[in-house]
Amino acid sequence: MPQVQETGTAMMEQKLSRQSIVASARRLYAGSPSRYRLLQSLRPYICPFEDLLALVPPRGRMLDIGCGAGLFLALSAEHRADVTAIGFDAEGSAIAVAQAVADRASLSGRLSFQHSAVGDPWPAGPFDFVSMIDVLHHIPVHAQREAILAAYRQVVPGGRFLYKDMVERPVFRAWWNRLHDLVVAKQWINYRAISDVAQWIEAAGGRIVDRSARNMGPYGHEWLVIERPA
Repeated sequence: MPQVQETGTAMMEQKLSRQSIVASARRLYAGSPSRYRLLQSLRPYICPFEDLLALVPPRGRMLDIGCGAGLFLALSAEHRADVTAIGFDAEGSAIAVAQAVADRASLSGRLSFQHSAVGDPWPAGPFDFVSMIDVLHHIPVHAQREAILAAYRQVVPGGRFLYKDMVERPVFRAWWNRLHDLVVAKQWINYRAISDVAQWIEAAGGRIVDRSARNMGPYGHEWLVIERPA
């Protein structure tokens, strides 16, 4: 599938610098358990948050699927004063950390977290912006298509869905991330070609307005921005 790009609404305002994102992560998680404090402060070095945060709209209701300890939502809420958001994740300890961060940063009025898995009931939608970042490869292969379609169905007509995952090619980048997840998540992951995800979305009527990729050290990232027609 050819790369599709848009200007204007696809990229909102000037990107934050990686240094400012790292500084925010360190400040937000300063009171968290050491494991989460370390992981959240290191993650901006291996994940293109500056690209992803630029895609968050300036206002509206947002859902983050598989939010982990809530870094993407916390950064979004800090830099989008008119955004309210909810995230959910299957790891209860991560959700507890995320909610504590929101409380300490006085973001709990706009930011909330729910302990549930992808297969459990989701927060009530629809949402103006839905994100699924580095989640699909943790879902069993047989359930991946429905997870993507369920995320897309959460988007309000005219809203957008950000899907991001790790590359499956070249092999050395895929295997580097596989080893990463074996160490950090203690899980054997299941890659899915981004072309499959694009095909599922387009069959459901979604419009792909941006397809991008970026390497950061040995890690390879790729993402789609999908619009649900009004």
